[in-house]
Amino acid sequence: MPYAKHLIYFVIPWVAYVGLFLLTVDRFGFWPALTCSVAAFVGVASLFRFMV
Repeated sequence: MPYAKHLIYFVIPWVAYVGLFLLTVDRFGFWPALTCSVAAFVGVASLFRFMV
């Protein structure tokens, strides 16, 4: 199951990225929302990398 282990490194951070972007793009604009979303993606991916 190495495929599933590496898939969780991508899917959950991607959901956080898309969700945060959709929630913040109207309020803050495109570039700030994109910046926060990418930071969230990297942060969540790093956390899952260390936890799993």
